[in-house]
Amino acid sequence: QWPSQLAHRNLAAVLLQQGRRTEAVEHLRAAADYGPLPRYALGVALFDEGRSAEAIVELQRAIDESPNDPTVALEGRRVLGRALAQQQRHREAADVFAHIAALTPDDVAPRLSRADELRAAGDLAAAHDEYQRILAAQPDNSGAQTNDGLTLLRLGRVSEALPLLRSVAEREPRNTAAFMNLASAAAAAGRVDEATAAICHILAEDPRDRSAQEFLADLRRAAAAARVRVPDCPAR
Repeated sequence: QWPSQLAHRNLAAVLLQQGRRTEAVEHLRAAADYGPLPRYALGVALFDEGRSAEAIVELQRAIDESPNDPTVALEGRRVLGRALAQQQRHREAADVFAHIAALTPDDVAPRLSRADELRAAGDLAAAHDEYQRILAAQPDNSGAQTNDGLTLLRLGRVSEALPLLRSVAEREPRNTAAFMNLASAAAAAGRVDEATAAICHILAEDPRDRSAQEFLADLRRAAAAARVRVPDCPAR
């Protein structure tokens, strides 16, 4: 009866609560021309519906229209960065997370996201530098340690990667992925005993872990070819 931004946004809110996203998006689209805040809401709804390419357009326009609005400028960029990452536009996503990091200097999360996007873009040296800045402030940040270690492995700097990945595994004994990463780094460094111990740790937790079983088999084959003995896992 009385179409307005508020009417469309209120109806969209109820539709979203009911999980009727497609209908909600159409009402948010009707409200979007009223200003950057409803356009931001439209972008978020599109992203939540899996329509990241459309979300990018709306979120970028909302930010351009209101670059200093605390909700649009910050929360809008958070969603924009994730949407760009989903579209594999990793360099652009890294730039967005850099902007967020400048707005929130005490928050490590956007800096870690920036480093991850640089890594995904193939800029391994820049990613490593960013991880190192994070670790200078938070030496036990598991995400930064893990991804920096994996980045160093890709750079062929195995001796630097190994202590980072070892630290995560030692701190998180139930983290299977951490021990698999450690095993990969140890094997690359020629530390067969340490690689085996890491895999045996996984198998002690779950003897049916297929990835660990296959890794151990590959390790034994490679060691046999090099005439290196692989120790057996200790009996449980």
